[in-house]
Amino acid sequence: MAAGVFQAVSLAVIGLAAACVLFSAYALWLRAGNALRRRSWEGREARWTNLTLEAVAGERSVEELTGRVGRRDRGAFLEFLMRYARRLKGRERDRVKELAAPFLPNTVPLLRSRDPFRRALAVQTLGALGTPEHEAALLRALEDSSPLVSMLAARALAAQRGSTHTEPILANLDRFESWGTEYVTSLLVSLGPEASPALRRVLEDPRRTSRVRAVAADALRELHDLDAARSAFGALEGDAPPDLAAPLLRLLAVLGDPNQLDGIRRTLTHPHFAVRAEAYSAYGALCGAEGEAVLEEGLWDRSPWVALHAARAMRDRGWVEPLQRLTRSGQPGMHAAGQALSEEPS
Repeated sequence: MAAGVFQAVSLAVIGLAAACVLFSAYALWLRAGNALRRRSWEGREARWTNLTLEAVAGERSVEELTGRVGRRDRGAFLEFLMRYARRLKGRERDRVKELAAPFLPNTVPLLRSRDPFRRALAVQTLGALGTPEHEAALLRALEDSSPLVSMLAARALAAQRGSTHTEPILANLDRFESWGTEYVTSLLVSLGPEASPALRRVLEDPRRTSRVRAVAADALRELHDLDAARSAFGALEGDAPPDLAAPLLRLLAVLGDPNQLDGIRRTLTHPHFAVRAEAYSAYGALCGAEGEAVLEEGLWDRSPWVALHAARAMRDRGWVEPLQRLTRSGQPGMHAAGQALSEEPS
């Protein structure tokens, strides 16, 4: 009995040892294969780098370079050229696009792939290396079922011809709601000041979602569109929800005028603390000497965030004496006053 158990254990140990040897050999084989592929890729990239630099410098023709790239390597070569295109400008970038042109026909069909990541790569490639003849394909990609593909198409169109594609990009803004507000705002700002009239129409349109209108407001503020103040004030008067009212007030703080103070003052008692906070900032930016007492009321707000905004507004207007008194009083708002006084003025 003992001999049988010993034999079974011995066989198990031998089997485990053999499995370890096999797995170790497999790992070494994978490592060797990866090392060979890496060396192959590095050597290929080195050749492509020399060929590309010579072609950009005019020492080689497009046809010469095309003949040096194998059919199976064309996709990889386009990815290689994209890295160059992103770093270059002007004539050099145009030359890289000329080098890419013979390989792009193989990219367009990828826009119909079932894999959204392949479609996304195709959009990136056409955005970085494509020509005006590829704009129609990028415009269709704006309505792709994948938000990633749609956003990449919007970025590509904005980078290529800016405000020319404002309307189709804005028509698809609702599809970008899963993206961060700052990212979408930067996209809209990249369209340039020429896009401002269309952005104002989005801001004024009650049929658009609050988030889309809010992003339009943030973009108009960054574009410093003076006409946007009237649009923003009209939207604010239309009983805007909190997620829209706060961006509208941020815009008015920068672009508004004293004639809009009464409307802004009505939002100082808004139920939502974020709206009250932005209202005090806007009121402080636009009010005259009579506004000091109004801002002081904000120091007593039940929300520390609102009190801080009111304190910062007073500091920026130079009304620091009430803040200094408050810091010594032990009253509510003393921490907001102290924080505002310790910061650098905006």
